[in-house]
Amino acid sequence: SNHVRLLLDATDEGIYGIDDQGRCTFVNRAAARMIGYPPVKVLGRNVHKLTHHTRRDGSPYPARDCPMCHVLQNGVGCRVDNEVFWRADGASFPVEYSAYPIREEGRVSGAVVVFSDITARKAAEEALHKSKARLAHAQRIAQLGNWDWDIVGNELIWSDEVYRIFGMKPGDMVPSYERFLEAVHPDDRDFVTSAIGNALHGVEPYSVEHRIHLPDGSQRLVHEQGEVSFNAEGKPQRMVGT
Repeated sequence: SNHVRLLLDATDEGIYGIDDQGRCTFVNRAAARMIGYPPVKVLGRNVHKLTHHTRRDGSPYPARDCPMCHVLQNGVGCRVDNEVFWRADGASFPVEYSAYPIREEGRVSGAVVVFSDITARKAAEEALHKSKARLAHAQRIAQLGNWDWDIVGNELIWSDEVYRIFGMKPGDMVPSYERFLEAVHPDDRDFVTSAIGNALHGVEPYSVEHRIHLPDGSQRLVHEQGEVSFNAEGKPQRMVGT
């Protein structure tokens, strides 16, 4: 109906339908705009051959491997976020898409596909990845690690350099407040717990030097500095530091 068409054309997400042979039965304006074809040039065409024919690396993408085509065969929906669609001008763009079967009289008669251009999101993810890599590299050079302690949930996160400072490989174990205390030299443990307690009660900032035991039996002197965040009632919620 015209009302349904208006609804489909009002969204920024690309939406198209295919029959059981993969031919386009309807397409909204956003989908046609993103793949660079007028709607009349998409209707009746095999959409996989039109815009999903090649993988990200330039190799052919057979329909037998296509998740959207599998929906027509097995009637199970899918969601994919690591592939590309191809425009009419020959350029590709990263997409996230979902495909769901259309059933009529007990059989799969087609599918509906909803997709989005995630170019901006991928660029942001890549920038974040590069930023994290630069930070990890800088921490390794400076021998400076950072940690984040969720006090309420008692969950502790260490950066890779903290593991190395404590003589471990990143990810060797799941850090916790208790395991941290186990690594603290026994003669310094009361001092450290007292300093943490003062920080959690807002008495004074956390800034201490103490010894730690490494797994190989050696000792190391570390300096720790942290800040505590409190809720409206003044209860400690989180402690982050280096």
